[in-house]
Amino acid sequence: MTDNLQQTLERLRGKSEILIERYRKLLQEKQDVDLRIKELSTLIEQQQKEIDRQQQEIEYLKVVTTLTPNRNDVEKSRAFLSELVREIDKCILELNE
Repeated sequence: MTDNLQQTLERLRGKSEILIERYRKLLQEKQDVDLRIKELSTLIEQQQKEIDRQQQEIEYLKVVTTLTPNRNDVEKSRAFLSELVREIDKCILELNE
């Protein structure tokens, strides 16, 4: 009976060592995964900040584009101002006569 008990204890010791080794391996894998999660979270945060910065830049560019006239608008404005200057010159000539 003592042999039987001794064998049972040896089997339990062997199984417990296997469990301990598996636990250590899983614990190491968990620590590696936790570190990777932390790195990815930091990366996500940095990318979100970059996205926010770029969206703000896009908004600024939209405002600037709206405020900056295109070539056609500039030409129309010049033609209008030239016409006004001609009319003013005519008025001045009529007043001087």
